[in-house]
Amino acid sequence: MNTQMQTFVALSMAIAVPCVVFATDCWINVNRFCCSTLPDGDLPNLTRPGCPDSITSNPTISHFDRAGNGVIGKLLKVPSDDTVKCKWDVYEINSNGICVYSYSMERFCTPVGTAGGPCTGQPA
Repeated sequence: MNTQMQTFVALSMAIAVPCVVFATDCWINVNRFCCSTLPDGDLPNLTRPGCPDSITSNPTISHFDRAGNGVIGKLLKVPSDDTVKCKWDVYEINSNGICVYSYSMERFCTPVGTAGGPCTGQPA
């Protein structure tokens, strides 16, 4: 086989084999509860001693996580247009020291999928 033919065969094989990029920003799809994806300032207070808030709606949504070492994922995170809500009742301790319902809260959480070319996660 001449040099020109070897080059053609090598290039043909490179094109035919899908390329997997090693990336630190490589994402996999996971399911999460809506409320767990909210920023810290928007979370219900579930740890208030003696008077925690009460979650009333916390659907599971598609979300993302960083691909672990050697795990195949995708290069992009893509937010959805879906509107999903985390809802909770806020409780407060009144002047008599009793935990009482105060008001209801709701916050939108955004389902996020993955897209783009394949990648492989790297060690953290």
